[in-house]
Amino acid sequence: MNIAEWAVNATERDIQNIASRGLHMTCDEIREILARMGDSMSLRKLHRKIAIMAVILPLEEGETINNHQILDEASRYVRNCSSITIDMVGAIMRIIEKWGYVDSHKNIAGGWPLTVYRRTANV
Repeated sequence: MNIAEWAVNATERDIQNIASRGLHMTCDEIREILARMGDSMSLRKLHRKIAIMAVILPLEEGETINNHQILDEASRYVRNCSSITIDMVGAIMRIIEKWGYVDSHKNIAGGWPLTVYRRTANV
């Protein structure tokens, strides 16, 4: 399912339902982010995907970010009742990487592997 195509036909009530599930964003902000998304298996937990996209979209080309930084930033957009875990960030970032917004690589500094994402050209 292409989320951007779905968002074009979504009613204001559909967008408001997403916001009420757990986002600190306006309906216009949500619709703008939805318009930039690609294919996803489902609309389930869409508010988490939106929160993480809200972190990725403003990054400049070549800027890097890791899962922990994404989690911290995305938590500002998500209400307390709808938390995001580090595992969820990794799963959603694989989708965002598929859409072409980031490239990933593993950094083994300090002995623990850390996935680092580099923002690609604005899609």
